[in-house]
Amino acid sequence: VHNYDKLANWTVFTQAIEPSWGYLIGDSSNGHMNDGVTFDDYLKPFPDGRDSLFVMTASTQFPKAAQATRLGIVAKNLPDEGTKTCPKKGSAGWSEWWFFPDHPHLKGGDMLDFYHDYIALDKNEGKPLTLSFVQGARFAASRKRIHSRPRSYYSRLLVKLSKKVNPQEGFWMEAVWYDILHPEKLQSQRALCELPVLLDVMDMGPYVSESALQRSLQAARAR
Repeated sequence: VHNYDKLANWTVFTQAIEPSWGYLIGDSSNGHMNDGVTFDDYLKPFPDGRDSLFVMTASTQFPKAAQATRLGIVAKNLPDEGTKTCPKKGSAGWSEWWFFPDHPHLKGGDMLDFYHDYIALDKNEGKPLTLSFVQGARFAASRKRIHSRPRSYYSRLLVKLSKKVNPQEGFWMEAVWYDILHPEKLQSQRALCELPVLLDVMDMGPYVSESALQRSLQAARAR
């Protein structure tokens, strides 16, 4: 907000943890990056002419808070991973959906109200919302892309997030950054990535199970 008029041509947003491959439960070295991606990729402005770089590694569906995981963040040496926003293999590039009742997205409040009131700026009609996002919220964007929203938009959002220490909305922010910076491509209006069919019966978390992961990897490598 304070530097809105002084932004560089290209800005990288990154968490404090060292950028490295993977996200595996119980591994403190997780760096949240997709296979075939390096931190240098984020430092190169306008890759392939794009005005932002988002490599989606997770998807979540609200209000269920079901999750699907990009295979490139849990397995290496898949044939089509890299800096593409979504897997080249479409739905085969994701794990099966899984659910964890203690997931941070479910700790309180109404995510759909927050999304429509502060992100999409429209009416919450109660429809399910599926968001593909970057685990760890590491991405890059041009000044023009950031300026696709006025300063007042970010100011209002900052006020909302500043009312509490470690607010619930802070966990949801990880999932909405793409929609914040791409108001013309809201995922509430059109899916960004091709995802597996969400079934009523899902594996229980806290993460994608080994058996489900192996099924997904076999399917991806068979294509």
